[in-house]
Amino acid sequence: MDSSKYIIRTFCGIGAGGNVHEVHLLDAELSENAMSDVSTAYSDHIHVFIFISSSGAIQNRTYFNGRSVRFCGSGTLAASKILFSLPDMLGQTRLSMLFTHQSVDVFRSSGMYAMEMKSNLSERPAPLAKWAPWLGSYAKHVLTATHIGNAEDYIVLELPDANAVRYAVPNFNAMRRNGGPALIVTAAASRNPKEDYVMRYFAPQYGNDEDVATGSANVYLMQYWHKRLNKKRLMGRQLSKVGGVFYGEIRGNTVTLKGRAERVK
Repeated sequence: MDSSKYIIRTFCGIGAGGNVHEVHLLDAELSENAMSDVSTAYSDHIHVFIFISSSGAIQNRTYFNGRSVRFCGSGTLAASKILFSLPDMLGQTRLSMLFTHQSVDVFRSSGMYAMEMKSNLSERPAPLAKWAPWLGSYAKHVLTATHIGNAEDYIVLELPDANAVRYAVPNFNAMRRNGGPALIVTAAASRNPKEDYVMRYFAPQYGNDEDVATGSANVYLMQYWHKRLNKKRLMGRQLSKVGGVFYGEIRGNTVTLKGRAERVK
């Protein structure tokens, strides 16, 4: 595989180490099997494969532990960090990346990188009796269960406060057995007046017990908390062990998600 490789942390900040990615800037397209094999062999972080076609189209394919990721927000930020530093891109203010199911615009904003997406939040109540047990003994703390996105996307369990989110212990065995959507636990922020909400993300059924900093989930959560807090600009924090920080703005059905991206090597 002919490529340049970069290690990038995204959605990092004060108290947040962010998510680590290996970005591969390819000289030629790779097959799905080849990209899967690379991410299986080096499974300690997310792999982002970027190929710029002769027409200038930017293709983004992301893999984790051998699995294709339909859309990875943190990987998109990592790719943006590299693309905007390329000599041919230095004059560009906005780029568009092509994924398997959608395209996403990216740009630089106030020292951060941002992605802009049209996202009509499909939100409907979910039965507590079915989904709350995924939190084991913490099930009694669940206030509401909400299914957001498509059928395979996310179940959101809202908890009473940040501590309930921080110390929640999911039942990974039950989640692996039953499959289904990834789990987000969230609550309104209570400690830092600059923060609006906190969250954690779990998907053991897809090979990722707990993600460090999940951009795609926060695109939805920005809309979720926009409705509940009636705020157009929000800041969220992911309470994983390493942590992530997210900034967002809602304009109609458009979500702009921003975060920091730092090159490790």
